[in-house]
Amino acid sequence: MSITYPAAPRRPERNEVGGLVFDDPYQWLEDDDGDGVAAWQRAQDDLARSYVHAWPHYDRLAARVGELVEQMDARNLVVPVRHGPDGSAPASPTGATSWCSRRPTTSPAPGGPSSTSTSCPPTAPRCA
Repeated sequence: MSITYPAAPRRPERNEVGGLVFDDPYQWLEDDDGDGVAAWQRAQDDLARSYVHAWPHYDRLAARVGELVEQMDARNLVVPVRHGPDGSAPASPTGATSWCSRRPTTSPAPGGPSSTSTSCPPTAPRCA
């Protein structure tokens, strides 16, 4: 199978980090709302899907993954939450980055609330 990747136009963008100046012609792809980014991502997704769906055992693999997902117990799912400058939660009082885990404690009833428990290091604020 021959693969033709979607074109990613080069757009001039000059950066400076720590006194080092360099060009990054693909920086425009980092802007989720940027002009053309969604179309390029869709084209990449279409390419990947066509490639994966052409695998000889794709249907069997997809069926097995579906079975495993149906058997999963939501109480065993753990979602990492990052605290710190780049995370979605506030940093610790010292400003240090830390990680917490959040897991459902009950399986939500259709349309009903679910609850979660959180495991955080002692220096991290509680996960929201």
